[in-house]
Amino acid sequence: MGQAPAPPGEAVALLTGHTGEPTAIQLLSDRRGSRAWKLQGPQGAVALKANDPDGDTARDKAAEMAQEDDHLRHLTAASALHPDYRVSAGTWDGGRWLAVNWIDGVPLWRALALARGPEGDRASVRPWLAGIARTWTEHLARMHAVLVLDRPAPRRLRRRPRPAGEAGRHRPGHHHRAARRPALAVPRVRGRHHRVPRPRPRRPPHGEGADGRMVTLRALALDDAPALTRIYSGASIRHTTGNPLTLDQAHEKIRTALARAAETPRAQWSWGILHEAEVIGLIALRRRTPSMGTINYILRDDSWGNGYATQAAHQVVTTAGLNRLEAMHHPGNPASGRVLTKAGFTRIGTADRDSETGPIPYELYALETGGNGISPIDR
Repeated sequence: MGQAPAPPGEAVALLTGHTGEPTAIQLLSDRRGSRAWKLQGPQGAVALKANDPDGDTARDKAAEMAQEDDHLRHLTAASALHPDYRVSAGTWDGGRWLAVNWIDGVPLWRALALARGPEGDRASVRPWLAGIARTWTEHLARMHAVLVLDRPAPRRLRRRPRPAGEAGRHRPGHHHRAARRPALAVPRVRGRHHRVPRPRPRRPPHGEGADGRMVTLRALALDDAPALTRIYSGASIRHTTGNPLTLDQAHEKIRTALARAAETPRAQWSWGILHEAEVIGLIALRRRTPSMGTINYILRDDSWGNGYATQAAHQVVTTAGLNRLEAMHHPGNPASGRVLTKAGFTRIGTADRDSETGPIPYELYALETGGNGISPIDR
């Protein structure tokens, strides 16, 4: 009996930051050009999938995996999937790999074993099978709708120009029109045109930025490190450390967030702020006492002024499940104060923070929530 194929080394090296070490690896399947493993560590487990590099369809399977990862990103950005489900994805010498959080349960093939047996057509079994089919189709329909609506609208088709010399020529069997009717006819009343009212700008609802696009939150993944280096740079770090984040530091920051996510009881949550499936910022919630927490956020400097930080803060506020939230900002950054005010916070004073030049009076804000919302530990 041959040795079980090993998972991509590049994937295992990254995923150990999520599962912890030592990591136990178990081959789950090796069929139809794809392989799947379970990686179990002290901090959690993930399911890892990769194409078979030696198979005849290796290139096709790698392309399918890239498409699957793209679908997961779109579904997560549209809140159709839990933000913690997708862990990471990438390339290796043999193709592509994809990792998602492990979900305990009975394998589908085993769960439906009764339906394949001689008693699978009993009257008592049919409602059970119909319920499974109905649940699947309902969830698949919602996912399909998300993927369809998330795609850009198709461009309007243009009429094929007539060849030279055909202008005005009557085609047999067709009615000839002397002129095209305008797309919108403006009626006349007493010799004057009606004024067509200009549409008023729509105020974006909660969860959308100033450009009307949805802003979503999801847990950080290991392949978000390059995005973090862009976020922690330029004007965004003017009132923080002032030092850009290196790629190694970004990887360490993500590993720390993943480790804190595995703590019991959990006291800190970190989310990436996504706009059009791109990570443009970070927001974090930290529980200081059983009923009070603090939030902080940072946004990439080229994303300022669109309301993204306000909408991200509002999403955290409405799901925090704590009685009181506090936040503070540098006195030289009044825009951050406006974000907090729009999210429902009230300025309550200042709080000194040490710096190399001495104490700095940071602006302090608070929000009494009354414990409304769903605790992030349940999300």
